[in-house]
Amino acid sequence: MLDLKDEINWSNYVKNYKSLMNYGKIQGLVKEYDNELLENLRYIYCGGIPATILLLDYNLVQKHCYDRARLITLGFLGDKAKVIHADVDGLKYQPKYLEKYQNGELGDNYANHCFVEREEKDGRTWVYDTSLGYVIEKNLYYKMQNPKITKIEDFKDTIDYLYNIMLDEDNINLSKYIQKILEEIEKNQKPVQECYKEKLKKEIERFKSSTSSKEFKKEVQKEKKILRKIK
Repeated sequence: MLDLKDEINWSNYVKNYKSLMNYGKIQGLVKEYDNELLENLRYIYCGGIPATILLLDYNLVQKHCYDRARLITLGFLGDKAKVIHADVDGLKYQPKYLEKYQNGELGDNYANHCFVEREEKDGRTWVYDTSLGYVIEKNLYYKMQNPKITKIEDFKDTIDYLYNIMLDEDNINLSKYIQKILEEIEKNQKPVQECYKEKLKKEIERFKSSTSSKEFKKEVQKEKKILRKIK
């Protein structure tokens, strides 16, 4: 059972997070994924599903930060973004996880999270947090989450990881069942942020039309070529 100190820590975290998030949105320090990024990701598939859908749907990003953070780097077209592993306050003080940790149901790494840092043309470094679905200026993000970095993954390690899972035969074979999978995604679709509602809907519709034609197989083959070229 959580004690009063734990409850206060969580309450303080939530207040700080909401305040900084609101400030960031007003000051332009919190952004949506831009159209160029989404266009770059549209023909990248994992398990037969376009990366755009995997990154815009709440149900498909939650509890998949290690995969999704690495996946989004493919949309940067070779920019050597850093994949960061770190313990963050949003998980450290989260009551449902903290209580499980205190009861011995979770290990010491229960607060570990994965996100991406990328220096952009404006000279600033931005954090891509796929669990939130936002791009947040680094200094602001660090004030929100107080990350304790446990690992910085270089570009080669990220690509090796993606190359192995996305070209795995079991992964590729999921495309055989894509119609059933797509039906479930469409039925349960929920944007990771409300601002992506229409974009997610359009990505699903576009993908539905492609799976009913020969173009789908061509796109999966295109994905393999892209990954091998990056590799």
